[in-house]
Amino acid sequence: MRNHAGSARVGQWTRGLVVAAICQVPGLAVPSPSTAPDTPMPEAAPPAALEPARVQAGVPDAGRGRDLIGAADLLEVRVFELPELQSSVRVNADGTISLPLIGSLAVAGMTEADAEATLKSVLADRYVKDPHVSVLVKEHESRKVSVIGAVVRPGAYPLLAERSLLQMISEAGGLTREAGADLLVIRNSGTSGGERLRVDLAKLVVEADPAANIPLRPGDIINVLADESIYIYVDGAVKSPGQIETRASRPITLLQALIRSGGTTDAANAKQVRVLRKADDGSRETLVVDTKKIRRGKQDDIVLRDGDVVVVPEALF
Repeated sequence: MRNHAGSARVGQWTRGLVVAAICQVPGLAVPSPSTAPDTPMPEAAPPAALEPARVQAGVPDAGRGRDLIGAADLLEVRVFELPELQSSVRVNADGTISLPLIGSLAVAGMTEADAEATLKSVLADRYVKDPHVSVLVKEHESRKVSVIGAVVRPGAYPLLAERSLLQMISEAGGLTREAGADLLVIRNSGTSGGERLRVDLAKLVVEADPAANIPLRPGDIINVLADESIYIYVDGAVKSPGQIETRASRPITLLQALIRSGGTTDAANAKQVRVLRKADDGSRETLVVDTKKIRRGKQDDIVLRDGDVVVVPEALF
């Protein structure tokens, strides 16, 4: 029986040499040939080339475990003692992953270190004593922010660290010329329909208001609202009657519309300029404006709305 036990130990020593030769891993603890067969063999540590997959990916150990695993994240799982468990697996919608020999394992809401400890516990109960496990999040799909609307590069961007609204818009290439006055941050707050945060773009970009530069959360959707075109129509005693196009965020006044129409003619009745407008209830209303009083500062200029028709009548002699 003693000779048989000694042969088994020699066999373990031989396999250790083979593993070291195949993996070409320097520093692997393997006993020298002069070691007596009866000497207890130390357990081999996991090769450095296999253990720190996270370091190869550019993620230092000191920063691990801060982000929680979520649905749709892509994990890289490695078990030194069981190569057949090495795989890239995506987290299911229910927060679980499926592994050979293990089956379904819940990982959502865990850090990488938590997932490693859970998998290690399961393996230790069933297959391997003191297994060496590595779990690395390769793709943080659950920690993305979508940017849509009037930005240069709309798309989904990873949120691997704290980011503010302005930083994310900058990462999306900034605003386009079509950007309006506001943007919406659509956030899943757990309530029906989620939460909608409206942000004034002038306060965010021009004034750099810290209150407008809100911190983002995973799953946020940033919708930079496009500025709608509005149309004003000018007719009558003006030099260039026709349609005027402008932006909803930059409406024009009656005097500005007259100027863009080339100004009034010598025959114009500037005291009886009419603005034909469709009211909110669908009815029509007519505003009679004395533009001479506006020019003299005795009356406020009026802001025109989409669809307004300005009619400049001719004076009666």
